[in-house]
Amino acid sequence: MLDALVRGHYPDFLARLEAEVRGVPAYVRADFDAYLRINGGSMGSGAMDR
Repeated sequence: MLDALVRGHYPDFLARLEAEVRGVPAYVRADFDAYLRINGGSMGSGAMDR
């Protein structure tokens, strides 16, 4: 469920912040990009399953 929320709203979140000239710190963007890349659309077999 968290993965779907992040995937569904992350692009709009970035665009909104960029439009407001605030942007997102590079480390935040890198962490979210890594999260999305590593999880590949599924939280299965992650720590949250335990």
